[in-house]
Amino acid sequence: MKYRLLVVVILLLVSACSKPAERTTKRAEKGKGDIVIGVALPLNDDRHFLEGVEMAIEDLNQNGGVLGRKLRMVFEDDDAFEDVDINHLVKKGKKIAHKFAKDPDVVAVIGHNNSEVAVPVSIIYEMDEVVFITPFATTPSLTNHGFRFVFRTLPTDTAYAMRLAALAKLKFKDVLILSVDDIYGESLSNSFHTFAEDLGVNIVGSVHFTPWEDDIKGELMRRANLIEGQKFDDVFDAIFLAAEMPKAARIIKMVRELNITGPFFGGDALDTKALWKIAGDGAEGTIVCTAVINEGPELLKFRERFQKKYGYAPEHWAAHTYDTVQMLAHAMETSESTVPKKVAETLHFIQDWQGITATYTFNQKGDVLDSVSGFNILSKGEFAYDEELNKLVSEYEKKSAGKDKDGYETIVEREKREDVDTMDGNENNNEK
Repeated sequence: MKYRLLVVVILLLVSACSKPAERTTKRAEKGKGDIVIGVALPLNDDRHFLEGVEMAIEDLNQNGGVLGRKLRMVFEDDDAFEDVDINHLVKKGKKIAHKFAKDPDVVAVIGHNNSEVAVPVSIIYEMDEVVFITPFATTPSLTNHGFRFVFRTLPTDTAYAMRLAALAKLKFKDVLILSVDDIYGESLSNSFHTFAEDLGVNIVGSVHFTPWEDDIKGELMRRANLIEGQKFDDVFDAIFLAAEMPKAARIIKMVRELNITGPFFGGDALDTKALWKIAGDGAEGTIVCTAVINEGPELLKFRERFQKKYGYAPEHWAAHTYDTVQMLAHAMETSESTVPKKVAETLHFIQDWQGITATYTFNQKGDVLDSVSGFNILSKGEFAYDEELNKLVSEYEKKSAGKDKDGYETIVEREKREDVDTMDGNENNNEK
């Protein structure tokens, strides 16, 4: 009796999960009406994310659309940049994902800035067979499951952490790690800690804050290993910050209130003008490791058109979301279908697709191969690529030739090995 009941429950669950996918597939196979893309992005003062999507859809529609059909965006504000509890963000993200997945017109979703949100919603999209592409979430766990419908267009935290560790080895003596205790903060800080110690960087301490913690000063003073009469700047000369916005900016403000003058450095979550808007002069000199954009003529044209359309210069995130929509459209044209399963299969085999920001090739996990990262420095409210710093780190990595004397494995070598391991695993599974 119990066995029969269990079978019935499983069949009901499978049936419930498959219905949205079946409806979407049948609707897509008809090939009629607008092609609908769900977009989950923050709607705040920095609308670059959304405006990049808008421009891509507008450009495509003005040139005949995709497969002779117009593209249409269905937008949901995911509150990613709002100063709210992380549980609220996850709950809202799941609600948005279920809404998109149940809409038979939605064949793909772009967005979900926060890694803490992107990971759980990826399961929803995978179960309901909706293509999900994030140009933001960098935690490796997003693609470690080898999902068929989940993709990322940026380097992972692991890749960023490797380069940031090399930066720390070359530029700093003693480093304090500050991180928020969520998926992103834990992923980036743990990877950085491991790689930095392998390189011989002196980590003086790691201080982790809960996402809802408002006053970090007391905790910082308690855990920074200060002795009586000693100043913070005597203990460390730089701070590695693993936190997403707006929490990261608030942390910088509170740290500066303790008269700590050392520079901050961290991953691409800090790479936004909002950091300056919130943290002010305290953020001056912040170094970020972020995805490098090809400074070609197409990008220049995009920036000029963006400036003319919206009245201000775009952040690089606008170009990334623009590329994401264009690449999705390319996959639909190539597969000659909007059926999510066919589009996802095509994305997995995309090779050397040229966008305005970079050249894209996906691996079987859904990550971009050979994604390039570099260092930008915040100066007077603007992040700018620093030629000298990038040259310094690149030369060090070249001299390492795969591994240095301390066993440091370069980004290129690590990613090549992981891709080979993944492909071997897929081949073994296919043989079974």
